[in-house]
Amino acid sequence: MFVFFLKRSLVISLASLFISGAGTAHGA
Repeated sequence: MFVFFLKRSLVISLASLFISGAGTAHGA
């Protein structure tokens, strides 16, 4: 269960990073 939570948090952080990166790239 702990591994699932850790993996989910990692996916969420990666998704937010990708979204922010795409947002800056789109803005530029």
